[in-house]
Amino acid sequence: MNGQNRDEGTAVLSLLAGIGIGALIGAVLGMVFAPQPGTETRDAIKKEAEKLKDQMGDALGSLKQSASELAAKSKELVDHAMHRADEAIEAGKQAAEEKREEMEAKAAELEAKVEGSEGAAPA
Repeated sequence: MNGQNRDEGTAVLSLLAGIGIGALIGAVLGMVFAPQPGTETRDAIKKEAEKLKDQMGDALGSLKQSASELAAKSKELVDHAMHRADEAIEAGKQAAEEKREEMEAKAAELEAKVEGSEGAAPA
């Protein structure tokens, strides 16, 4: 599950990077080929770059929030798995203890039978 979440995060990051790069290339090409003076083109490129910077900042903030939520969920899942593992270990210890007690009782029973049969043997 952790691998799946990591793949989703990578996909989101790739998508955001692709959108950002595409927007920047489109804005620059649109301004370069637009019929306007160089100063207006430079100003327009600067404005578009600032808008893109803001958009990427927002996207990064969103990605950080998603990563934080994913980390919290992952920790919760790990804690739950550790708790279940502890319970399973404790159940295994209890079952082993019960089996040991059962085997000791059978061993004592067999020992008593052996001692009883030795005392009843003809002389």
